[in-house]
Amino acid sequence: MTTSVRRRESAGRGPLHEIGLNTLAFGLIIAVQQLVIFPGLAGRSGPVAFSDLILLITVSTIAVNVIGTEASKVSLIRAPAYRSHDLPWDVPRIVMISAGGAGLLVLAVWLLGWLPANAALPCGLIVLLGIARTYATTPDRHEGAYGRVILVHGAYAAGAVAGFLLIGPGDMLLLPFLVAESVSAVVAGIVRLRHRTVRWTMRRTPLYPGTLRAFLGLAAIAVLINGVTYIDRLAITPLLGAGALAVYYSATALSSSLSLITNPAGNAVLARLGRVPDERRAQLLARGLVLVPPLILVFWGASAVIAYAGLALLYPSHLPAALPLLLPVSLTAAFSNAVTLLAPLLQRFGPIRQLLGTYLVYAAAYLIAVLLLSRSHGLLGFAWAGTTAQAVLLVITITRIAIGSRRRPSAASPPREPGEPSDVPPDPRGASPQGTESRTLQRGALP
Repeated sequence: MTTSVRRRESAGRGPLHEIGLNTLAFGLIIAVQQLVIFPGLAGRSGPVAFSDLILLITVSTIAVNVIGTEASKVSLIRAPAYRSHDLPWDVPRIVMISAGGAGLLVLAVWLLGWLPANAALPCGLIVLLGIARTYATTPDRHEGAYGRVILVHGAYAAGAVAGFLLIGPGDMLLLPFLVAESVSAVVAGIVRLRHRTVRWTMRRTPLYPGTLRAFLGLAAIAVLINGVTYIDRLAITPLLGAGALAVYYSATALSSSLSLITNPAGNAVLARLGRVPDERRAQLLARGLVLVPPLILVFWGASAVIAYAGLALLYPSHLPAALPLLLPVSLTAAFSNAVTLLAPLLQRFGPIRQLLGTYLVYAAAYLIAVLLLSRSHGLLGFAWAGTTAQAVLLVITITRIAIGSRRRPSAASPPREPGEPSDVPPDPRGASPQGTESRTLQRGALP
């Protein structure tokens, strides 16, 4: 099947179909982690060992998200620009350099004695393999071939279960994650060799400077988001003890897992918006505003039910202590997931500087709320601080979408390619496939 045929088939699918498949793919990873691996490891280890595991996986997840996920987003946004100039994607160059930096950082942490030797190597491998898995499936999402993404993530789930079953007395708790990433990376490599739908290069193309700026902007936002999302797990242990972190994690794990499903849904929406002309900006932003109330209500109800069920079934020993956390935790999940599904509209139609400013305000709001509430209310204060920060982020997001929905593209402005930078040199062939001259960055695309 040719690439053009695959594109036509993907274009014929509805957005809900693509969102559903992408969510299913990531749901496989979330389900095996939250329903099998973490509860199983919690039963096999004490509070201190389990808290250490949470910290290691948290840091590894941040690294994979900042590098692999954001590089994937940049590729999806910039794909039309590379296609119009008939150039291979040079984002793998950014991925390799960033992954190398992450590996050196893990090595430095080990040499400084902050990470034991028996954890440094598996952590480094989990990060590098996770980045490879995350980015390797980008061409499949670009082509709408979500069956391949499901295959890779299914391999992760199978590897995680196999690694969990292999753990013996005294074995490292990271084994399920290491086996999962290893198996999925191998499957992802096989998929890429059999389906070379996108040309890649490690050399710089004329589009590289704009792509690098877009990646750095999105990566900075990802650092803020992930830092605020996971800072509670990093701060609770030194402030309140390992037992408090175990209780907090049990209360937030399953409700937070909703965001790990809506994130791929947001990525699918972003890929879809990359094929939408700029003239539909006001219409799509207005539709996003209409979705806000039902999104909040649905996610609030779902997160409350899931959080309570998860505590009762998977962490029953923590239920009495975690019960007061359910209200702020469910509200936080509702606001966060609503923002996640609205964010692609701002990523597609809003300048990245404004988006970065929004998340700087969000991070500041969280830090202030933590300082004020955690001292007086302890663990409950951490939970309400998250709710406060997410409420601030939601209000800013709604405001920006409302303002954008009233603006319409200037009639004097020519149509432009999504994600194409302003410093792109003229197409050496003299014209793009659409017959227009080389274009500059459209209003709202990433710089």
